Amino acid sequence: MSLFHFFLVLIINLAWGFNFLAAKTALDYFPPFLVLLLRFFLLFIILIPFLKIPKSKIIDISVLAFISSVMYFSLNFIGLKLAGELTSPAIATQLFIPIGAILAFIFLSEKVNFKTFFSILIAFLGVMILSFDETVFDNIESLILISISSIPMAITTILMRKLKGVNTFQIQAWTGLIAIFPYIFLTLIFEKNQWNLLLAAPIEPVLSIVYSVIAASLIGHGLLYFLLSRYQVSIVNPLLLMSPVFASAFGVFFREDSLSILLIVGGSMTLFGVLLISIGSKNKSV
Repeated sequence: MSLFHFFLVLIINLAWGFNFLAAKTALDYFPPFLVLLLRFFLLFIILIPFLKIPKSKIIDISVLAFISSVMYFSLNFIGLKLAGELTSPAIATQLFIPIGAILAFIFLSEKVNFKTFFSILIAFLGVMILSFDETVFDNIESLILISISSIPMAITTILMRKLKGVNTFQIQAWTGLIAIFPYIFLTLIFEKNQWNLLLAAPIEPVLSIVYSVIAASLIGHGLLYFLLSRYQVSIVNPLLLMSPVFASAFGVFFREDSLSILLIVGGSMTLFGVLLISIGSKNKSV
């Protein structure tokens, strides 16, 4: 990988790492479904010019968009709302990689050798260790929800392997469109005082949502698509593991999160297991 492309990887990791802080800042003020409604509505408005796709792709991309935007993000953001710190959510989110390997074995008949099985075991043992940290244990629902959210995320990655003929901005435009109406329904049913919260909102949570759309979605995913069109997944994925490290550092610096030995050991085990799986991946992403 060239120095310039590695610099792009660093930008992606910084954008995604800081996005955990941005999302948590927004969730400290707004309820999760309202945050997601605002995020996906803004994403849709920006990417309206990219809505045009081949008619043969509409069903496939709609299913992918619903699983990603509604099933994954709803669970993930409720979990992040409940979290007491940023380290465990950032690390647990990476479970989509070992879960993806399991689903690929079941549904795509991809081989899982002993190294991959051992790596999956290490990753899940790491999350179990994370759960014994006092801060995490006090908010164990957060870790459970974020871990479960890795399942729809893993399904999304499998579906994307089969999706040809569309680019990342087309996928994100449809993701924004598909997400709007479910989140209107969810926030109206399960949340309240939305209008008052919007009128009285301080600048920090508003800017956090804008950051998530611009930096995490448009820039982060846009650069990732650019890199995956030039390098194998097995080269790019391990480099993306810097994002939870940055997220943890931002949590310590901006939120005064504390890093216990259980967070460090459990987090290191999970990231190491994910790293081994990523290095062993031979699939080419498009």
